[in-house]
Amino acid sequence: MQASTQQQQQLQRQQMLMAQNRALQAMAARQQALADPGSTPQQARENRNNDQEMMHNNNSRSIEFHGEHATLTPEPKQNGLMTFQAICQTRSPQEVQRILSTIQPTPQILNFGLEAALTGPNVAVAQYLLSNHAPITPSTAEKILQTTNPNPTLTDRQIALFELLTQHGWTPNSPGSTGAPLLPQVAATNNTALLRWFLTHGANPNFGIRRLGTSNGATDQLSYESCAALESASAKGDIEAVQMLFDAGAEIRYGYPLHYAAGALPVPVPLLLERGADVNQKGETELVAHHPIMYAVMAGAVQRVRWLLERGADPEARGSWGSAVETAFVMGSEEMKAVMEVGIRARRSGGEASFAGEVLAIRPKPSG
Repeated sequence: MQASTQQQQQLQRQQMLMAQNRALQAMAARQQALADPGSTPQQARENRNNDQEMMHNNNSRSIEFHGEHATLTPEPKQNGLMTFQAICQTRSPQEVQRILSTIQPTPQILNFGLEAALTGPNVAVAQYLLSNHAPITPSTAEKILQTTNPNPTLTDRQIALFELLTQHGWTPNSPGSTGAPLLPQVAATNNTALLRWFLTHGANPNFGIRRLGTSNGATDQLSYESCAALESASAKGDIEAVQMLFDAGAEIRYGYPLHYAAGALPVPVPLLLERGADVNQKGETELVAHHPIMYAVMAGAVQRVRWLLERGADPEARGSWGSAVETAFVMGSEEMKAVMEVGIRARRSGGEASFAGEVLAIRPKPSG
């Protein structure tokens, strides 16, 4: 019921921002026309008159909430050359100020402009809007990670934006739109400079969503015993990020990073085992319901399967989808099947899985 209410509130907010953005599109076009040196005095007067009329319409527009429904009053015609969103992303604070001076800027409009600036990324406009009391919502900081701008200074700008937010009450442990902090998302970016900034500014590597088992009816919850960040870095195969999280105090016992790493390349598996990961630990959640070797088999990673077998992984351990050996013989390559046979023989005989000599026999013969 609570989730449903949150979804309705989010929908209402989106509808409201869409309506306000459409109004601002026309405002932006007016401002550009006024600034056009090719405009005649009469055109300028007409633009000013139209601008005043639109300002009046905007001030009289309202968004009314009646229980679970939002009623939007009519908006002016849309003929803007550049949306308010694009101006906040790419233009100067002065241009944003000129547009906002023609309307009554609500907290929703200021937040909309701020989030647009964050995706720019446009540090100057973000600073201007924050100084004018643009509110920070749970989804605001996430916008910094959503930019598609390939600028070589992107990381520096992202860090500058996060630092701006910290000056206005946000912290690296603040919850995002899903209720979880941003560190797991940052750990999945392969951006070690940004991850380092988060960790040195107080991000807790063990704070996040903890994935609990579902057999007893339990659900995922926000916890200080979460492995979400470590799992994210492991899934990306980012060995440096995994090491940074361990150095910051990440605890491997709170989750299943080895399972995520088993399907990743490069492979942080050795580092995780050094830190106490169990090579035969079975996942107990819906997302992780198998053993590490199963994920290596599903990834077609013969070298990782061999490496896990040499360190005692049980290919016959069963999960909800069967065992790793069954999967290997159904969907694996000939080399995968041969490696599995060696591992099974060694394990059943009570010895270690030694592939010396036998591996040579299963390597593809040189062509020609």
